[in-house]
Amino acid sequence: MDTIFKRNLRLELNYLGLTVQELADKAGIAKGALRGYLGKQSSMPPADVAIKIAAALGVSVEYLVTGNDKHPTKNNLSECRIYAENQKNAIKTELIKTISKNIDEAFINLRNI
Repeated sequence: MDTIFKRNLRLELNYLGLTVQELADKAGIAKGALRGYLGKQSSMPPADVAIKIAAALGVSVEYLVTGNDKHPTKNNLSECRIYAENQKNAIKTELIKTISKNIDEAFINLRNI
């Protein structure tokens, strides 16, 4: 059975377009540990690790654990900056994917002429 933490972690990874390795690097934790939180035998990370993961994703720990309060508190400027940077990167990633797809389609169309 999936934990709320596992579900929300997976949702945020997908939303931001991050790989497990990218998140592990960004959070400063081992890739294997992160996979453990996402696997069949998923477990909850220790508090210090949950804080690192939440900060790297730009969400609150409360959101990862409970599904409530997704956005960081406004009085925590560091979390807000991380959140904004993650949102900016997610938009860039989607834009690059769209442009890439359009270029690929254009080349295919040129070949068919």
